[in-house]
Amino acid sequence: MLHRVTMPRCEGRPDGPCPNKVVNSTVTHSQGDLMLCPDCDEYRFPSASAQPIDQPTTVNVSDRVEVNELLCFLQQKSAIMTFDHIVDICASFYTSDEVKKAHSMMQKHYKQRLSMYKGADKDKKTLSDLLKICLDPAVNLPQFTAARLDRLPPVDINHVDLAAILQELSALRSEVRAVGQLRAEISDLRESIRSIRGRPSPALRVTEQDRVGNQLKAADTPPSTAEIVQSAVNSGALKNIPRPVSRAKVLIGTKPNSKIKTVTTRKSVNVFLSRLSPDTAEPDVITATSEILQQSSVDASLFKVECKQLTSKHSSYASYHVAVTVNCDVFDKSIDLLMSTESWPKGVLVRRYYIKKNGEPNRS
Repeated sequence: MLHRVTMPRCEGRPDGPCPNKVVNSTVTHSQGDLMLCPDCDEYRFPSASAQPIDQPTTVNVSDRVEVNELLCFLQQKSAIMTFDHIVDICASFYTSDEVKKAHSMMQKHYKQRLSMYKGADKDKKTLSDLLKICLDPAVNLPQFTAARLDRLPPVDINHVDLAAILQELSALRSEVRAVGQLRAEISDLRESIRSIRGRPSPALRVTEQDRVGNQLKAADTPPSTAEIVQSAVNSGALKNIPRPVSRAKVLIGTKPNSKIKTVTTRKSVNVFLSRLSPDTAEPDVITATSEILQQSSVDASLFKVECKQLTSKHSSYASYHVAVTVNCDVFDKSIDLLMSTESWPKGVLVRRYYIKKNGEPNRS
């Protein structure tokens, strides 16, 4: 009776059967009680000799290397951070000169001409253009590196820069030590002040004067502020400021008395009239002004009206200076009448006319 010998079959790889479909004596037991051929065994369980431990890992780096911290940050962080976040961090960390330097370096490796911006947000716009170029896979850029790690901005906790943290920590330690030294100096000053306060006051000596007699005075103590002021007042160097004197109220009598005669005081009210018709004559203005005062029960003997035509900028209207001389008792009433809108015809411009001290007119 003949026995048929069956060769072991390779159980293949995790992702499929054995590519060579090996069924022979080369199939042996392997890890996990698997029947594997040498190729599948190497595929499932790579041997340690396949790659030496001391052999470094090869990284594909561009042959061109440029040193620029800003472009290095943009190139490295563009894959792990958002666009706006990168632009905001760079705009707040790097100076305008550093942005211009990065712009010039990028222009050497970019065929198209980069834009030059102006204004308050020029740095942000320039950084946006640089970051877009770094994200463009069609642009062949060199490998940007950083020579100064302190010029790489620290970011959030997920992308924190340990070198920057160590640098800030070192500066903080120096400040804390300086504060400790300052605190020790303050303590020494306090002790010095306390020791000075605890000393006895300078001794007083008795001096004899001819007119006053024996008096006690401190030989080494300077005079107080009150003594200095009092001495200045006594010597006349500092005079007392006089208090303002209120003037007495002026009264004007109104009772008639034939035994005492008074002098009539008169004042002048000056008025500026404009926007009158060009054919308006001076007598017309005098008549209109007199009618205004007479209609309001102002006696004609109490006022005098004078009129003078002024030179206008345009010939389409006429302007006049009206001077009304009135008695003092109707002065306020005359001003109210002449400056009332109901006294003058519709459309006439009326305002006070002031004369400067040098005689020149001043219309306001």
